[in-house]
Amino acid sequence: MAVTKKLSLVFATDAETTFTISLDAPNESLRAEQVMMKMEGIVEKGVLMDAKGNEAIGAHSAAMISTEKTVLF
Repeated sequence: MAVTKKLSLVFATDAETTFTISLDAPNESLRAEQVMMKMEGIVEKGVLMDAKGNEAIGAHSAAMISTEKTVLF
């Protein structure tokens, strides 16, 4: 059985939509405040857009996601 973890970062856009960036193997000691500050820092630089060109305007949410894989054969 293998467990993989991802950090899912969801950003709000200027088109009132959201988009997600997933990062593999995040540091498990991350705290909500740290993630929020980094997300806000990225948004402030004005360099992040979704696939349609909508600019990220804020951090919407973040989650640590664990996936368990059990090999059957």
